[in-house]
Amino acid sequence: GALDDVDAEEPPEGWRRHAVWLEQGGEAVAEVSGADEACACVAQGRPCVWRRASLAPCAVLAERVAALGDDDAARFSVNITQRPDRRFVYVSHERLNQGLYARAREFSPVRLMDAMPFGAFRKNIEAQRLGPHAEDAPKAACYLLAKVLEAHSPEEVERIASAAGAGALRTAAPAPLCGRVLAWTREHDAIAAPVAEGSDWAALAALRDAGGWGALSCSSLMVSGRDALTPCHVDRHHNVFCQIKGAKRFLLLPPAMAPHLYPFPAAHPLDPLVRADLESPDLTRYPALANARGTAVTIRAGDVLVIPQGFFHHVHSLEPENVSLNYLFNCDVLARDRAVPVFVEPALRFKSHERARRLVEVMKALEGLVAQCCTGGGPASVHAFFAALHAQAATGAALPAQHAELAGEILKLVSLHFESEAEAKSFVAAYYNPARFENLL
Repeated sequence: GALDDVDAEEPPEGWRRHAVWLEQGGEAVAEVSGADEACACVAQGRPCVWRRASLAPCAVLAERVAALGDDDAARFSVNITQRPDRRFVYVSHERLNQGLYARAREFSPVRLMDAMPFGAFRKNIEAQRLGPHAEDAPKAACYLLAKVLEAHSPEEVERIASAAGAGALRTAAPAPLCGRVLAWTREHDAIAAPVAEGSDWAALAALRDAGGWGALSCSSLMVSGRDALTPCHVDRHHNVFCQIKGAKRFLLLPPAMAPHLYPFPAAHPLDPLVRADLESPDLTRYPALANARGTAVTIRAGDVLVIPQGFFHHVHSLEPENVSLNYLFNCDVLARDRAVPVFVEPALRFKSHERARRLVEVMKALEGLVAQCCTGGGPASVHAFFAALHAQAATGAALPAQHAELAGEILKLVSLHFESEAEAKSFVAAYYNPARFENLL
């Protein structure tokens, strides 16, 4: 049901902020009980839930977050939404203010990265215990998303420290990170220091090596109130997501589901979100969504969810206060192939999640290339190009002369990922569905 119907102190048992049928028949997410099992899943490019893991210093972090209040000088990056459904729809302001889709407005804006004392933030999420239409419900909802650690080369850290001034930066260099140096500001020392000192860096490095991931990028703290929703999106990193307090429900969908979810175009301010609404599906506007299938996973304090890059996820905060910490690892373009069968519909069969992930990344990169080539003509020229490419792949329609060369090269490139030209054209037609580009002008 919609959030509008829920005003009670506690939501109904089993209530979901996605259509239940989306999780019926999806590929199971493995539950593991140790590092070896987790590494085996990661080596296959699969997500997994590691129950009661000890990757992050959960007890210490929970205590440190609970102790934060109005008297602390630290300010944290907080996102604020005025939407009554408490959706946090993130947007690239750079792309919103300039670029192909400048001034696009298919969403209710979220104020991003407001610096807020933790005490003021906590008062807001405590008020979110009430449903959005209760008399005393807050008119705006907040979600704390603060990068507490960043990983750099020693040279980069020296440059950052020099610019920040004496004593402004704290650092640590755990041996398993292979020369990467963790850096954080003195302002966030109460949270960042326990992460730097108490994380199981050896186990995290084992996951990195098993998956063929790149280097650690950063670690971020997230704190959300009841019923906050981050709609379906895909990360640009491999994500080791640790629940410190409270609970979150993830709907995970594999990379091969991308054509069914209608991702925003590569140059759009809302990329990497999807256009299809998983909470209130509109199958008239987005009919291929009916073919999407995923798996719902709930994680609670002490649990870890490993999300390989390319897996879409739709995230619902379940309790009055939910505290999470993630470790984000870069994608290694040379990650080895893993020929492991995966669940997808027969028309879009891949030999591994990794191959599907790579192909979707290629398709996205090609969108960006076309957007650069068509900048002078604006969004309409980009949409016309992909409409022509879709028609050619789906029905064999002749390509307009101005699109023929580039479209032909795209079809050749995509064909390298399939055993037959027919399979390649089927995927091109599905992924470059015109509905992804409609009503964005």
